[in-house]
Amino acid sequence: MIGKQLDIITKRSIYLFIAVASIYVINSLVIRLFYIDDIFFFNTYGGKFNADEAHKILQLDKSWGFIKFLFIPITLFIRISFVVLCFYIGLYLAEIRVSMRELYKVVIVAEFTFILFTIIRTILVFNHSFTSFEELGGYSPFRFISTVKLNSYPDWIKIPMGILNSIEFLYWLVLSFLLAKLMKWNFLKSLSFVLKTYVLGLLVWILFVVFIVIVVFK
Repeated sequence: MIGKQLDIITKRSIYLFIAVASIYVINSLVIRLFYIDDIFFFNTYGGKFNADEAHKILQLDKSWGFIKFLFIPITLFIRISFVVLCFYIGLYLAEIRVSMRELYKVVIVAEFTFILFTIIRTILVFNHSFTSFEELGGYSPFRFISTVKLNSYPDWIKIPMGILNSIEFLYWLVLSFLLAKLMKWNFLKSLSFVLKTYVLGLLVWILFVVFIVIVVFK
């Protein structure tokens, strides 16, 4: 009986993951096909390469650019697995046994928080006239600090502020709510667990990235 329930959870999680990954891919395709034009490539690479080289980059993207969309499900799976692993380790240390399949379902459902704001961002993008990949990539209407102000700060501030935004905080709350339902905890206990596991792991990851960027690449 338990095995059948876990199999059902696994199938649902797989279907949910495919749905989430598909939405991200479609969103990226919409921007690439209906918003980004040739001028993006020349404005982005024109100052670094000559016109012929920039044109070759453009043609290369038209021929092989679809490959980058294949990495969306991979990076999504890695990000979801990171959250699941943080939860699983926290529960294991607390001597609480929970199936990773159930944790995957919780985290995948919580991912719809990011999807909602990703779609909103795309809608807002079409109301702006960006002309380079730097402008488009730097557009984040949900940050606490605007991109213009953020660029004036050193890297060790820009990196965490680029990750820790209002959507991320909302994601913590959604995770806490879903985890509370799974574990039969009250919301505050669940939020405390999320902060001590996933958020702590996220901060360690941010510190690692800051170290790599500042120490290695500088």
